[in-house]
Amino acid sequence: MERLIDRVRGECVGYGLLGAGGGGFLLLVARDDAAAARIRDQLTAEPGGPGARFFDCAIDDQGLSVSVL
Repeated sequence: MERLIDRVRGECVGYGLLGAGGGGFLLLVARDDAAAARIRDQLTAEPGGPGARFFDCAIDDQGLSVSVL
C-alpha cells in the first residue's frame, strides 16, 4: 500500500485505509478536480492489484438533514 500511496501522494491532501474483511478501501482525497483526474488516470493505467477498482464518492457540504415521515 505504501508504494501505491507514494505514487499519488503529491496529488492528495489526505488518504486512509478503511475496512478490512473483504479487502478494504484506500480512500484518497485529491487536492482538486484536476488532481483527481491525474490520480484516476495513473492508477487505472497501473492499478495496485488485480481486483483494484474505483468507487466514486463525494463529501456532503450540506451537513446533517433529518426528515420526519
